[in-house]
Amino acid sequence: MASALRSTAIAALLAVFADHTSAAAIAAKCPTRFAWENAQLTDSTVAKSDPLFSFGDATATSDLNAKKEKCRVMPGDAAWPSQQTWDKFNTALGGALIETVPLAAPCYSNRPEYDAAACAEVTAKWGSPYLHVDDPTSVMWPLYQGRTCLPTDDPTASNCTLGGYAAYSVAVTKVEQIQLALNFARNSNLRLVVKNTGHDFADKSIGAGALSVWTHKLKDIEFLADYNCRGYSGPAFRLGSGVVTEEIYAAAEEHDVTVVGGMCRTVGIAGGYSAGGGHSPMAALVGMAADQILELNVVLPNGRFVKANEDENPDLYWALRGGGGSPNEFIFNMMPMWGANMTKPEFTSLVTPFLDDLANLGIAITPVIKDYPTMYQAYTDTFPNSEGVGGFTSHAASRLFPKENFEAAKLGDTLAAVRHAVEGGGTLVGYNIRSAPNPGAKQDNSVNPAWRKATGFFILSAGWEAGSTDAEIQQASETLTNDWMARWREVSPGAGSYMSEGDINEPDFQQAFYGAHYDRLLKLKKQYDPTGLFYAPTAVGSEDCRESVTMS
Repeated sequence: MASALRSTAIAALLAVFADHTSAAAIAAKCPTRFAWENAQLTDSTVAKSDPLFSFGDATATSDLNAKKEKCRVMPGDAAWPSQQTWDKFNTALGGALIETVPLAAPCYSNRPEYDAAACAEVTAKWGSPYLHVDDPTSVMWPLYQGRTCLPTDDPTASNCTLGGYAAYSVAVTKVEQIQLALNFARNSNLRLVVKNTGHDFADKSIGAGALSVWTHKLKDIEFLADYNCRGYSGPAFRLGSGVVTEEIYAAAEEHDVTVVGGMCRTVGIAGGYSAGGGHSPMAALVGMAADQILELNVVLPNGRFVKANEDENPDLYWALRGGGGSPNEFIFNMMPMWGANMTKPEFTSLVTPFLDDLANLGIAITPVIKDYPTMYQAYTDTFPNSEGVGGFTSHAASRLFPKENFEAAKLGDTLAAVRHAVEGGGTLVGYNIRSAPNPGAKQDNSVNPAWRKATGFFILSAGWEAGSTDAEIQQASETLTNDWMARWREVSPGAGSYMSEGDINEPDFQQAFYGAHYDRLLKLKKQYDPTGLFYAPTAVGSEDCRESVTMS
């Protein structure tokens, strides 16, 4: 998912760190663009085309408040583009427009795609992230889509509808197509969303009736062994916004370097992951993923293609890097614990007191401690090949706890709040994680300040049975937000949450996801996106919009 804040990230330069570099690497000083970035809309081409493809007014002032009562055009509205207009748009795109067909449509007899064999294949693969990554519209967590077209073995039980899916997607392979899509959506008053992989807890990459920009095909990766530009000298990667974790990790291994990336293999590095800050197994050494970004090429809401770095559009450069039961017995699934940049004896010495404490509590563990020559080898050996997705029976929230929550004065209250949620039926995932100060990185950015103070990152989920009613789901969600997480907020005042793994119902998302940066981000939002083209729940400026069933 690309940034919903104020632009569509197309390509990025990332700093890496290494002991040595590959002889096959490319040396560069302030390198040029990828070839597909040179195919751009110009004023002269736009002047000869339909006004629907025209650039926005660069001098426009914000009218977000005025737009509150003007709903986006939806399918069925009188102002919805005609089929002739959609065909003209597709021609301008070079045939890249895709009308949405939900993945599970073959399972429903009310759909022309009904096919029992195809349904069986989709059903078998539904829990694999790769199925959803390779589809222009599908997302990995369909709860907020509305669950309107899930796999089923009863083709007549219900109908398959688009629900929260976009109406059309543009499978972009060049900048010009992104510019056309943004201009067409803005000038037609359509909702716009951006999807890379669909790996977003809050499903920001979908929107009912929207036009979607699908960046998944922008897969270019270029290694720059000697990048020397704007105060940084060393190895770097240039990559398109469709590149995912497993791809950049493999490329880094090939060149004997390490990249700060995510834990799940299908996370898009240059999309919402880095735009939201991006935590990583390497965060304790070098900071957040957003801290490593040297430069961004982006398409603005007005359709213009610009570069953002410390010298050109520095305000954008700053903003786009961070700115988004009661059992009697427990069975613990012990995940791998990393000691990055440590020897095996050092790591053993570090964890021995912790293991001794567990033994004293009656928790018997036989540790298996292994060392690896590279981060990539540790990653592929200890992290799962594929995370399970496609579920719709849980609602997640998160909290970034600072160090003081684990010190004597607050430890008791903190543990009581966590225990209350777990004993109430919540599912807890906890990370001992921090974002290290790194003078060599670009840490003057919009990453949530709560990350800079955090020692613990906890994700809490409320769950329900697959056949639960809407009322039961709502009750579970309200318990999560207004009871369990309320207690977490009470014991960590002024802390925050991670926007990419946060609660879509976070009551004060401005403070929780953005902290002290929010006012500056909102000012930039109104400057660069005066019509509110980029909207997503909990994104900057989203409080100036509302959802309406009656379109009034």
